Order: sequence, then C-alpha cells, then structure tokens
Amino acid sequence: MRRLAILLGFGMLLSACGQAEDSQGDQDAMDQQADTSVEEVAAAPMVPDAEQIPYEMTAHGDTRVDPYYWMRDRESPEVISYLEAENTHAAYYFDQLADVKDALFEELVSHLSESRDSVPYVRNAYTYSIRFADGADYAVISRQSVAEGSEDETLIDQPALADGHDYFVLNDWDVSANNQVLAYSIDTNGRELYDITMTDLTTGEMIDEVIADTDGTVIWSADGSALYYLRNEDETLRPYQLWRHIVGTPQSDDQMLYQEDDTEYLLFAGRTKSDRFLTLTSWLRTSTEVRLVDLSDAAAAPVLFEARRDPHQYYVDHVGETFFIHSDENAMNFQVFTAPDEGGHPGEWSLLVPHRDDTLVQGVEIFDNHLVLEERSGGNVAMHVIDLAGETEHYIEVGGEVGYATFTEGAGDVVNIEADAGFLRFQYSSYNTPTTIYDYDLVSHELAVRRQDEVLGDFDSANYETARVWAPARDGTMVPVTLAWRGDMGGEGPRPLMLRGYGAYGSSYDPNFTYAWLPLMDHGFVLATAHIRGGTEMGRQWYYDGRLGNKINTFTDYIDAAEFLVRDGWTTSDQMIARGGSAGGLLMGAVVNMRPDLFEGVLNHVPFVDVITTMSDPTIPLTTYEWVEWGNPIEDAEAYNYMLSYSPYDQLAAIEYPHMFITAGLNDPRVQYWEPSKYVARVRDLDQGDNVLLFKTNMGSGHFGTTGRFSQYEDIAREITFMMWVLGMTDVPAP
Repeated sequence: MRRLAILLGFGMLLSACGQAEDSQGDQDAMDQQADTSVEEVAAAPMVPDAEQIPYEMTAHGDTRVDPYYWMRDRESPEVISYLEAENTHAAYYFDQLADVKDALFEELVSHLSESRDSVPYVRNAYTYSIRFADGADYAVISRQSVAEGSEDETLIDQPALADGHDYFVLNDWDVSANNQVLAYSIDTNGRELYDITMTDLTTGEMIDEVIADTDGTVIWSADGSALYYLRNEDETLRPYQLWRHIVGTPQSDDQMLYQEDDTEYLLFAGRTKSDRFLTLTSWLRTSTEVRLVDLSDAAAAPVLFEARRDPHQYYVDHVGETFFIHSDENAMNFQVFTAPDEGGHPGEWSLLVPHRDDTLVQGVEIFDNHLVLEERSGGNVAMHVIDLAGETEHYIEVGGEVGYATFTEGAGDVVNIEADAGFLRFQYSSYNTPTTIYDYDLVSHELAVRRQDEVLGDFDSANYETARVWAPARDGTMVPVTLAWRGDMGGEGPRPLMLRGYGAYGSSYDPNFTYAWLPLMDHGFVLATAHIRGGTEMGRQWYYDGRLGNKINTFTDYIDAAEFLVRDGWTTSDQMIARGGSAGGLLMGAVVNMRPDLFEGVLNHVPFVDVITTMSDPTIPLTTYEWVEWGNPIEDAEAYNYMLSYSPYDQLAAIEYPHMFITAGLNDPRVQYWEPSKYVARVRDLDQGDNVLLFKTNMGSGHFGTTGRFSQYEDIAREITFMMWVLGMTDVPAP
C-alpha cells in the first residue's frame, strides 16, 4: 500500500522502544544485583582474544594494515566461533545482573497495554484496521466493507506468519483496486530481501505464486492483473530494477521495465495519490530522476518526467489533473510547483510555494482543495495548510514547543490516502506526551483526537519535564539539545544522563515519545538528545554542514554539547552515557577516540566504524550511493585523507576507553557485522584501562535487531541494565 507522499528521502532512521512501575521486590533485587561492582565483574574470565592476520591495503600512497580483515568471511567457522565467544562473554556479564534486567523488562512492558488498535482508515470502500491482540508481538491486519452489516475480514495474520521465526518483518502490502487480491512482502532473516505472497480475497485461498528476493515494494495495476516490484542487485542489494508480474504466471515470465545502471543511484517506487501513476524515482542524496508508469495500462512503459541533474532533487505526486513537484531547484530548503497532466520542464512549472531561507519544506500532503506542508524551522516542526481555492493559509496549532508533529511518519495510524477526505491525519508527541493521533478538518479547522497511546501503571505526564537548551559549538554555532527528566523526584545538582546523537543523512532526531526510556527517567536519568549537524533539525544547510568535508562538525558538535551539559550542571563526565547506532555509531566511535574521558560509558549499536575500508569496496551494500555522503576514497585522495582522519577503526589508539556495550546483526545488510567485530577486537588490543567492553551479535537478525512489539524491550532492558551497572547506581531513587 505504498502511496508515495512527497517526502524527502534523507535516509536511515533510528528506532527505539519502552517502560513502567516496579514492585518493592523488584527494586530490592535491582539494588542487590547492582552491588556487583564494575571492577569485580571486569575481572571475569573468558575475554575473547581474536587471531591477528595482517592484511595490507594501499591507496594514494598510504598503506594500512588490518589484522582483522579475515572476519569478513561470514561462512568461516572461525568467524562464527569468535562471534559466539563474544556472545558468551557478554552473557556472563549479564547473567550476573539477570534480576536487574528482568525487573527493568517488567517495568518496560507493564506500561504497555496488552492489546492495541490502530485508528481505522477508509480506502476504496473498505475500512482498514491494524490490531495487536493481548500480549501479541505482531499485529493482525483486517478490513471491513463500509456497507452496512458487513463483517470484519482478516487480511494478514502476522502472528501466524511469524510463528517459528526468530526474525519477522512485514514490509509492504496492498489490495488491488477491484478489492479481490492481496499482496504482501515479508523478510524472516534480517537481510532485507522480501518474498511477495498473494491471497485471493474472494476465496481466502493463497495464490500459488511467490515473487522471491525483492526490495519489498508492492504496487498493483489499476485492474489488478499485474503487480509491480523492485529487484536488488545480488551482491550490493541495491534496488535497481522495476519488474511487472502478471498474476497467474511464473516469476520467470516477469518483464523488466527499467534498470538503473548508475551504481550511485537506487530506485524507489510509489503510487501517486490519484492512483493513476506509479512513480519510479532514481535517487541520490543530491539528485533524483522520476519516471511515471500509467497504472491503467498493464503494458505501459516508464515515461521520464524530468531528466536528472546533480544537484537537483525533486519528488512528484498527482491529484486530479495536476502534478505537484517538491523541488530544490535553486532552493536549498525546497519549494513546491504545479504542472498540468502533460508535465513539462521546470521552466514551465508554476510556482506554488516559494523557497524560504529559514524554513525547510520536508513533506507535502495533497488534497482536492488543500495543500499541507510539513515544515521545519528553528529546530521545530509545524504544519502549514494552504487553501488552493481561496488562496488562504494558516498553521495548525497543537502541542508545546518541545514536541514533534508529523504526517510523514506513524505507519498504520497516520494514513492520508483519499484526496477528497477533507481532513489531515497526523500525530503529535513529546518526551512527556504519549503519541496522539489527530484528525484536522481542513475547512472548519476543528481538531479531533482519534487516539492517544495508553501508558499503564502510575504514569503521569505532569511528572516529566522537558526543555530545549542551546549549546555553543567551538565555531560559534548554537546546537539545540532536548532534555527530559522526572521533575517530581526532587534533589538538586547533576544527575546521570544519557546523551543520544545521530547527525547523518539529513535524518532528524526528533523529541517524540517512546516507552523505552521511561524507566531510565524513573530511575533518575536525564534523557538528552543533541541535534547535531548532519541532520536537518535546523534546515537543509544543517545537513550540508555535517557531511563530506564538514563531517568533523558532527563529532565536535556532540562533544561541545556534552561539555555544555556538564558546565551547565545537568550532569558530570562520570555520570554521562553516550548512545548512538549505525551512522550514529560512527559518531560514538569518533567521539570516544577524540574525548574518551568525557563519558563513563558508551552504547554503540550496529556501528559504522570502518569507514575507509567500507567506502573503498563498491561490492558492499550501500557503498556506491553513499559516496555523496562521505566521499569517494577510491578516486579522491583528499576525501581519503579526510575520512582517514576520523575513521574510528583506523584512529583507535593505546588509550583508556570508557565502558562500552556494542551490538551487531549477523545478517545486517547496512552495516556489515564485521565492522563492530573488528572494532571490538582492536579495542581489546589497545585499551590501556580495565573498563568493561561487551559485544553481542544477534545471529539471526539484521540492522534493526530484535523484532516484535514486546520482544524488542528485552534489548532496551539490557541497555538500561548496562548503564545503571557501570554508573554504580545502587541507590537510584524509587519511581
């Protein structure tokens, strides 16, 4: 059901998860277990010692020697043995603190309602719902005809499909326009290769056809006779081909409609709001090219909308007889144009929303008579409504200053499919406001709450305070930092603090509500997020100031924010934990090399830490189309030397590193497992201190770790256990 809203495709996002009240027995167990000192457990046996086999790599006159290059062989028994040894070592530590972790897990899940229903939405004469049954990790997707007296019909029973799998992700699903056939795509190993399955909704029987190894996209032709999907390159997993499958024929008969031959671009496919066109976007972070496929013609070929140029990003949607184009043509923060059905070139487009230097237009939702913009300015997000007929405009007023309103996120709840709906559905949350789904009447301007996520236990949002502070970076730039903490716990002076950061791909780390970190605040922590350069929290320039030759700003912003929080009395270095993942893991690796004394501990998940080696290997997934983000060290000596100056793996030194907990996924296609495994082995060689280093590889998952609504909180409980333990928190105030 991939209807393509016009959104900025800035890249990978992080996800986190949950919380609750504990009994006095749980607290006693936690206090008793937390008495286990870091020094006592650090002396435990079974520290893995990886074999060193020197491997030389020479580029631009520079030779690097990697003693752990051999870990790249996923099939090697020695590699698997090493990863399992590290898992055994980490398990030894966490076994000492099992009661702590178990109590925290109970806190987390006790705040979750056993069941959960999405806000229903209507599409093509059916109402669709997504429901979690009591205690279920996965949801059931169903529909019901809008006709009076109709019964609910199960479409996708995810609990049944996930049964027997340690990892399960439903990527995309779509019902044909005639409402008779369902198609959906699933992955059961984390490699992000999805098999598409179809169901005949008139009989409820599975269709004996499986479309294997796709990117997960599912788009029907208008008459339901054909299904469109994307194929990935075998080695790099880059989505690069659009295919058409005719229902009732084998996959071997499918027709390839387009292949993207430029390895720096990947393909995305979506459907316009009018349902008339499939949009095929060749995508680079600074350039796009869109082709349209007429969905009413099962034999139609893709038609070019506007030829690519670099730089020029544009995205296309269609409503009625008008194309809407979201473009950064001579407009860093994007502007919006319209064009008639015949399209035309930029010089023939009509300007609808002009560029503003201080406001990024990061999302566009189109209705018959209204246009809604998701705008970002000054670190905040606002929704801007434009009446296309009356040429009036206004902003939707909702929530407080330190929060996050969006219609571009919230899959399953935030669905704006029907152009004639007359209302915008969006969500708002903050660190102390549970996610709330609203319907906003575009004519009357009335705001209706459709659902607010339930938080069980003794949760009271009034007990949690939030603030936005501004940390001065060393070049004078002011970096926003969002904070949240329990305001009713009393006490003055610095507190334990977890500082999160990402700063890459233009992805913004917004202050949205999550159950995951409620226990953290309930046990006295301040939750802090540094909105560093490399994201787009302050507009598109904020992104450009944290990429390529400006990448060092990302790391120094984070360090400067941490130092500010110490100076301003929020915390101290021996109470502060750094947390990041993926490209945020690169941040963690760079920061601990630059300032290992600034943090007591580090949580580093699936970290991108071997920058030079990965960016020099075009056979690895993501490499070629990430050169525009990091640079191309193969062809550009200046880029090579700059990347080498901050690459965490290459810059490891004989110093004392803080306590660290690092994770990986064996099947991760985004950050290969060998990056964190090599990094851990090298830290063990060089570390001059006796702090704890734990490394855990999920042997059956990918980039995003454990799946399942409840199961994922096991990982969060383990993280909080690690933080409390290394900080020696035996006297954490009771919630």
